[in-house]
Amino acid sequence: MSLAKRLILVICALFALVFIGILSITVSNTRHYMSQQLQISSQDTATSLAKSISDSIVSEDIEKLKSIVNAIYDRGFYSRIHIRTVKGKTLVKREMDSIAIKNVPRWFVSLIELKTPVGKQEIITPSFRRSGQIIVSSHPGLAYQELWQIFTDSLWWLSIIGLLSFSAIFFLIRYLMNPITSLQAQANEISKGNFVIQDEIPSTPELKSVATTMNKMSTKVSQMLEAQTELTEQMRTRAYQDSVTELKNRRYFAEQMDHLIKTPEEFDSGTLMLIEISDFKEYNQHYGYVKADELLFKIGAILKKCSKPVVGICLARVSGASFALLAPNIGFDETKKLADKLHTEFEQLHYMNKIDDQATIHVGISFFDGNQNSTELLSMADMALRAAQVKGPNHWHIYDEQNLSQEPVHSAGAWQKLIKQVIDDKSLVLHYQPVKSINNEILHYEVLARLPDQDGNLLNAGTFLPMAQRFGLATAIDLVVIEKLFESMGDENQLHYAVNLSSSSIQDPAFTEWLTALLTDHPHRAQCIIFEMREYSVTSKLNDIKATIHRLRELGCAFSLDHFGSGSPDFGYLLNTKIDYIKIDGGYVHNIERNEDNQFFLKSIVEIAHGLDIKVIGEYVETEVEWHTLKTLNIDGMQGHYIGKPYPDVSGDEENIIKVNL
Repeated sequence: MSLAKRLILVICALFALVFIGILSITVSNTRHYMSQQLQISSQDTATSLAKSISDSIVSEDIEKLKSIVNAIYDRGFYSRIHIRTVKGKTLVKREMDSIAIKNVPRWFVSLIELKTPVGKQEIITPSFRRSGQIIVSSHPGLAYQELWQIFTDSLWWLSIIGLLSFSAIFFLIRYLMNPITSLQAQANEISKGNFVIQDEIPSTPELKSVATTMNKMSTKVSQMLEAQTELTEQMRTRAYQDSVTELKNRRYFAEQMDHLIKTPEEFDSGTLMLIEISDFKEYNQHYGYVKADELLFKIGAILKKCSKPVVGICLARVSGASFALLAPNIGFDETKKLADKLHTEFEQLHYMNKIDDQATIHVGISFFDGNQNSTELLSMADMALRAAQVKGPNHWHIYDEQNLSQEPVHSAGAWQKLIKQVIDDKSLVLHYQPVKSINNEILHYEVLARLPDQDGNLLNAGTFLPMAQRFGLATAIDLVVIEKLFESMGDENQLHYAVNLSSSSIQDPAFTEWLTALLTDHPHRAQCIIFEMREYSVTSKLNDIKATIHRLRELGCAFSLDHFGSGSPDFGYLLNTKIDYIKIDGGYVHNIERNEDNQFFLKSIVEIAHGLDIKVIGEYVETEVEWHTLKTLNIDGMQGHYIGKPYPDVSGDEENIIKVNL
């Protein structure tokens, strides 16, 4: 087969794959969104009807009920509206014998299933007695029409782009007489998710036209993936972000807190704060919802401002006038300083007359020491909140403050001395946790540092690393870990290791020069190293560290983002930053079998990542059902105690490395 024909086939196959993938992703995401909207519409209509007809139910005014139902049903948005009494007697029922979907082909309806959601609402009389039930089913016709419109628009748009691109390539490539290596290289890069543009355009007219067309195609495909990425970001934002305060919502906070409490490697201790605006209902009624929303936004802004210095903070609006703040690995004194700062900011709102004195803010605080579950920790914070409300306006209270303040803890000086001593002695202990593919094959081992304390206990990184970062010793910790790992590897090593780097290390010129020299001197070992950084650390300083990432990858190392999904909601940076792995944050993995939104998010991320030639790893897989669910999402690998526990030797202990049943 000639070179020209081979090139045409490669380009056609590449574009066909992208064409099918983008079209499938677009239809799938739109279908999921439409299903949610139908469900919301059914339930909202049922709730609204229940309120509006409660008096008519009591009086059994059937004609009035029929007129109300007919007014809604005749608009064509619903396939069934059924009102019945508590005893099951049907008062009004409007239902379509068959659901007709206009202007949409039958094959499309059969192929793309949209379940007809049902909204149910109990009817409560003004005397608070249950008098009946309303059942509302949405009509899927409009949803199918919009879905079909999006499908046809995308199909035409992609077809035109493909036709123009292929036509230009086909007519130009026939005149090529020499190998077009640069074009083949560009096509290969596009297939890997690197949508490169050729800066040097050949002077030969034929080659110049082909190069220009390839650049256009690369740009268009990149734009399509960017659109898909943006859609996924929007869906995640709707699921987990509060629209008024722009903080996380109750659902996200509950999932994150439950995950962190069960993960001592990340969350050894910390503080939970519950913040509540008193008499908010009266404030809302007096000033209106606009002023009330402005107050909520101001409180959210204060919480973000005061908690910004705390690393790994989880902040959310958990109900109408209540907020929650979970701060990992901060002590009693730091918590009091944060509470005082919040108190000052809240007082300032009143002092500057930015809010009425009617709205006072109280803070309840509890501490996590590894012995509480989510319910207990929330209960302690809630009791502290009630105590703060007793104290008066704008007060805070710590649960069991007297006993907490008397507990023996390491002072800052003692922590600093202990960490420096371990660094000087290079007495850090390395543990290794396996990361396995869905076929139970070892992909690599993650290197976990343990710090021996004065009693001989080994402390997790979640315990000592925040203190090391506080004293500017995180880079020294990274240096010791890498040295000890390289000493244990040997030049004949065949295993791969993932090593975490702090943001301070990768931005330190002296450290990066030392690391570059070490990797250059040991090229075989360099090819076995995967450097990991937290997503937040990378995205917040992407421009500063992108060159360092590129430099390390040129030396043969791979690069991974840890806790992906816990940082910035905008992950479009994946399109122009070369990453080899992303590790999904455990908050999305925990109980994923019961969370369809997290499944949708992970499935979208996997599709985008695979399009960019990035492997996806699920962190903190603790149960068999989580493993099975992740496997169905086409994930590349998993890590967690169900897969294998950390162990001082990569050979592991057969009792500590659990064998997954395939």
